[in-house]
Amino acid sequence: DPGAERVRVRVHFQQAVPTAIRRDQSPTRANTPVVSWNDKFNVVKVSPLARVTGDEVWAYVRARGLPYNELHDRGYPSVGCWPCTRPVAAGEDERAGRWAGLDKTECGLQVDEPAEAVAAAAEPIRWMASS
Repeated sequence: DPGAERVRVRVHFQQAVPTAIRRDQSPTRANTPVVSWNDKFNVVKVSPLARVTGDEVWAYVRARGLPYNELHDRGYPSVGCWPCTRPVAAGEDERAGRWAGLDKTECGLQVDEPAEAVAAAAEPIRWMASS
């Protein structure tokens, strides 16, 4: 995964990596710790938004007039790369549009798995992107 490799090089020089993961985003993220160790990149992973809700994030963005990705206004509450992101239908989980139809719930940067397992899971995405 070239993206993961770029991150691995950058992370090599850092002691901690921030994420924007929130516990309310999905059941698989419900127990996200604020601070954890990531064996894959050998760094401390800090998730300062873990205890914050999506409503709180959007209230903060709107109150301060902060810029955000316009895809959020087009039905994409979770934005990733184009081959693995679709709009979410009414009533669906906010992350339902990520990796639709694949046996996957997180990108390789967020999972603490060996690189080989992440590469294997990404194979269908590489195929879709090249077709």
